[in-house]
Amino acid sequence: MNKTSSESLPTEYNVYFHATPEGAPDCPTGYHRAQLHDNSMLDLPIQPFPNKRSAIALLMSNETSFDVEQAIIGRIFQQIETIQPEVIVGVPTLGLGYARELAKRLGHKHYVPLGQSRKFWYKEEFSQPASSITSLGTNRHLYIDPGMVARIVGKKVMLIDDVITTAGTAQAALKLVTRLGGHPLGIAVALTEGDQWVKTLENFEVGWSEKVTSLGHIPHFKRSGNTWKAQPDRFYTP
Repeated sequence: MNKTSSESLPTEYNVYFHATPEGAPDCPTGYHRAQLHDNSMLDLPIQPFPNKRSAIALLMSNETSFDVEQAIIGRIFQQIETIQPEVIVGVPTLGLGYARELAKRLGHKHYVPLGQSRKFWYKEEFSQPASSITSLGTNRHLYIDPGMVARIVGKKVMLIDDVITTAGTAQAALKLVTRLGGHPLGIAVALTEGDQWVKTLENFEVGWSEKVTSLGHIPHFKRSGNTWKAQPDRFYTP
């Protein structure tokens, strides 16, 4: 029987956080250093798309160390605390961990997790078609447990996600929350990525891209020889 050894496994990638530029090591090869608005930094592994011609800087919030997670959550909390949302709604899947912790820090009794799988007691009218740049396949939907709907009706809602890229999932969450009687105040994320999200949210409602709060911004990348070159944004100036 063959056993998997540590030598045969792919090299682990990680996300590194630096509170200040002073004393920070050089950015590792194959990573992108994202400068955050408070002058802290995140080093993110560059992940190529299947075509190998383009890539993204990858923040998988459920795979980071707890220290990095708490650094990000603490900074998002500082941004949304003054907005005073009545309810936190987590955008699946990677926004859920942030949303739960942020709701607790705000002193809320609960939060509302949206989902991407339909449980047998869910109802179709409590769902919304969605799309995502990192998830393969079509016919994806966002769902809310019918028992959670009362938590958002008539309430001021803040949506939480890790990264907003195309805003396909975020737009679906906005449509679902609004249709069910919630009043979205904004979307809080760790990072904005590229600029397609601007067009998507402006198509949803003019001015909505300005209701996105983030800790920083990351570009998309295209292959240039043996390296990755950051692509300029057309619709967004960080």
